[in-house]
Amino acid sequence: MGHYLKEGQTFEDVVRQDAEVLRKAGVTHQQVGDALEKVLKSYNWHSGGRNQRVNDILSVDAVEYMGFEICPYDKNLTASRDFFVSGVPNGNKAGRSAEDPTMVTEMMPNLIRKLQFFEGNVPYGIRPEWAIQVYEIVEREGANIWVPQKKLVYETGGFIGDVSRDFYGSFDFRENPDQTFQIAPGATLYMKGERGVIFADREFQITPCMQIGGLPLESYCGKVWKGQTFVNKHDKVVG
Repeated sequence: MGHYLKEGQTFEDVVRQDAEVLRKAGVTHQQVGDALEKVLKSYNWHSGGRNQRVNDILSVDAVEYMGFEICPYDKNLTASRDFFVSGVPNGNKAGRSAEDPTMVTEMMPNLIRKLQFFEGNVPYGIRPEWAIQVYEIVEREGANIWVPQKKLVYETGGFIGDVSRDFYGSFDFRENPDQTFQIAPGATLYMKGERGVIFADREFQITPCMQIGGLPLESYCGKVWKGQTFVNKHDKVVG
């Protein structure tokens, strides 16, 4: 991400040239943008597996970055993910061979739909001919769009290793709870609505039998440390 045009190219010229390709094919920017979005949405971020199938022809990989890019032509368009589409010859305008997967920035569907812009002859630019081919494949074969599977859980959050301090209002939970649960020896959970705080005299492991109102209690590390730990009810992606 970062460069949208090759030196000497203008935004207007690139838009005009690529629009002519779509016009001759009888395909709209909305159609190719929508199809490309379906391809990108086929990637299951929960599994993180490689070469995930979009349909019988296309597959997709992806990577997520810590930061994000803001489009210089529309400040509402951002990207922090790159996708790599395989199954047809590479469609990037520059820097890659025909055997390579096509690199597609997260914002590309909206660049196409909102700005009619496929980028210039740069590594993230994609040829409109490739986008048309992807559109035709998705129209014919469909796309296995990932729909996250979720379950309700209570999960641990903020933590402080000191039971004597009021930790973001934790004393109010302890003094005026809606419900109280003894979830382990020396560990009490004080609930108010769908949030709570565990006051623990010692570290303990979370077991499958630990529940709050019939919902499992979970932690990213499988344990609760000595001190105070907030607990929150939320939808957890499980597949």
